[in-house]
Amino acid sequence: MKKSQVSTEFMVFVGMSIVLLMVYMVIANNFLNIAYTQQEITSAQDLAKILKNEINLASRVENGYIKEFQLPPEIDNKDYFIDIPPSAREIEISYKDSIYTEGADFTEMLSTEVDSDPLISGNTILIQKIDNDVIITIKPP
Repeated sequence: MKKSQVSTEFMVFVGMSIVLLMVYMVIANNFLNIAYTQQEITSAQDLAKILKNEINLASRVENGYIKEFQLPPEIDNKDYFIDIPPSAREIEISYKDSIYTEGADFTEMLSTEVDSDPLISGNTILIQKIDNDVIITIKPP
């Protein structure tokens, strides 16, 4: 066996291993991006469910109920928006400009109509039941 043949075979095996390593890195990166996307989705869905449960609880209790709730400033370092349309009986959380996704909207159905101020992330809100109506207001600083 000649020296040039051994060195050529070595270079072929090194080249093949580099190609396999690159393929592995691409696949691992893809699965990591999927995991980050799932984390963002789960966080937004969790916030929507927590708000839905608090609002539905307020609709079932007696008048005079007041609950203070702190909205998180961000969902996984992404800005988000909360919309509660006046007569739609739903709460919608949407976030945009994600690195891994173009954004998403999550909607939860409410058991009652809600009178709400525009909700801004990071604010403290008051969920109240006054005269059998659920009202959400932003707590003044």
